[in-house]
Amino acid sequence: MQNKQLSNRELFLILIISFLFFSFKWILSFYIFSSEDLLIKTINDSSYSEETFDSYTYFHYVKSLSEFDFTSLYNKMLSTNYLITPPYGSIIVHSLLFKSIGIMGFILSEYLFITFFFILFFLIFRLIGLSKNISLLLPVVCFVSPLIFKNFNYFGIIEFKTLLDVFYGLRFPRPLVVNIYFYFFIYVLLKSHLNKTFFSAVNLYIFSTLLALTASSFFFFFINMFLCLLFYSLNEYRLELIGKVKENIIKIFFSTLIFLIIISPFIFLTLNSNPDYMQRMGVYKIDYADKIFLISHYFEKIFRIKYVILYIFLFLSYIFMKKYNKENYKYVHIFYILFFTSLLAP
Repeated sequence: MQNKQLSNRELFLILIISFLFFSFKWILSFYIFSSEDLLIKTINDSSYSEETFDSYTYFHYVKSLSEFDFTSLYNKMLSTNYLITPPYGSIIVHSLLFKSIGIMGFILSEYLFITFFFILFFLIFRLIGLSKNISLLLPVVCFVSPLIFKNFNYFGIIEFKTLLDVFYGLRFPRPLVVNIYFYFFIYVLLKSHLNKTFFSAVNLYIFSTLLALTASSFFFFFINMFLCLLFYSLNEYRLELIGKVKENIIKIFFSTLIFLIIISPFIFLTLNSNPDYMQRMGVYKIDYADKIFLISHYFEKIFRIKYVILYIFLFLSYIFMKKYNKENYKYVHIFYILFFTSLLAP
């Protein structure tokens, strides 16, 4: 796989491409509003469109994490026994840069994650056998497609608009940061599948780190990623799985330990948060009737006729590729698992 790695030339081109996309917004902002205070500019430009309308509401989490101050009050004259629960997995880079260089850290972070997007998609396209030039072009297409097509949904397919909205964008922290974890997860899993190195120490440690960062950022991605690893290992190793686990038990232990170390502060903060604050974040106590309603709603959604048709098509295409197109099957195998495990992540 050495010929599929990122060379200095490709990295330089990606840095240039990323800067062009990144700089367009900020050059216009600094040119048109040249006298605007940098702090106000960053807040305004984080809510300049429907896509990023609430990014600024996460800024206080960045400040709290950068100062390691997790009290739920900013008035020093008041006191509280409760803590806030910042989604630190998705704001840690912003917090470190904010601590180091101030408000410019938000601007630099945006450039870094745009660059990560282009690098990851380049590497994924190279893994599946595309040429270097095509692998440089397709991430650009992926990046701009949501901007171009999100307002051209003539068929009224709400799922299409949703996909475009969440695929990638500048909304902080999701999808700007969290989706990078998800795409990095796909890249590592795909590479380990092709190289037969799923149980290598590096891969297991990366998986545990990504799972912990995602769990403290966007729980639904975490469920999807965890289930994907579970179903992949069951499907790939089957009867040999128990033996593989015993053979790699030390690596699995340390990877689990890494996960627990990274996620434990988030659990501690959550357990000590203000109940009203947790309700604002969407955590509600629900009774038996509510659970029945949610389960019924879930099954009603996933078994709509258009989805059933899609499931049948994907299942048949999966069987066809597995039997008649094994060369390409090894590339799309991971994506089939990701899709079907996503149905179990409500």
